[in-house]
Parts: sequence; structure tokens; C-alpha cells
Amino acid sequence: MVVGNGAVPFLDEFASRYPETILFLTDPSRAAYRAMALQRGLGGLRAAGMLSSSVRAYRAGHRQAKLQGDPWQLGGVFVLATDGEITYAQRSKTAGDHADLDAVIEGLKSAVMPEGSRNPTA
Repeated sequence: MVVGNGAVPFLDEFASRYPETILFLTDPSRAAYRAMALQRGLGGLRAAGMLSSSVRAYRAGHRQAKLQGDPWQLGGVFVLATDGEITYAQRSKTAGDHADLDAVIEGLKSAVMPEGSRNPTA
């Protein structure tokens, strides 16, 4: 599942670029972002890492399209088990601060394990 913060009319256009197996939701009020304690504001844009992330993305062929959400809202990646336990959490500190995919996969493995056998350090 992917949760964005753009206006509802933009959701279909964005989701059409991805496989139908991904559930896309939007939260223009950003209540989910606040609930997950995700950072918002200029702090994420002032960080030195943001510039290098921008250059890396540009060199890889990615271009900023039309802005369709809150440009100051930073994201994150969370893996939740069916019982609601968070088995992995990453909160972006800057724009372009991405989750470590190996850690996400470990969080996914933990999420599907029986409740009593989960890794408490995940």
C-alpha cells in the first residue's frame, strides 16, 4: 500500500503508472503522516543530503513532474504485520532519504512470522 498526500483527483493518474496490485490511497489532511510522526517543513530540504539525492535522481533520468501534494511533507516506509505491529519503520530525514531495501525485506519476513517468533529488535 502507498499513502500519498495529493488531492483525490490526482490519485488515478499517479496510480495508473504502477501495477494494479499496488493499493494507492491519499490523505490530503496528512493525518496518517502525523500519526506516524513523519517530518514536515524546511528542515528536510536544507539538509546537504537533499542536494546529492537530487543530482543522483536527475542523473538516473528522473524528473520532477507537476507537484500534486504537499512539497514540505517527508515520507517514510513502514511494514506492519496483520496484527498491527510495526516490524520496520523508516522516517525520511531529507528529500531523497530512502529506506534500506534489505531492512525492509527483513521487516516483511518478520511481519509474516507467527506472532510469538517475531524479532523484537526489528
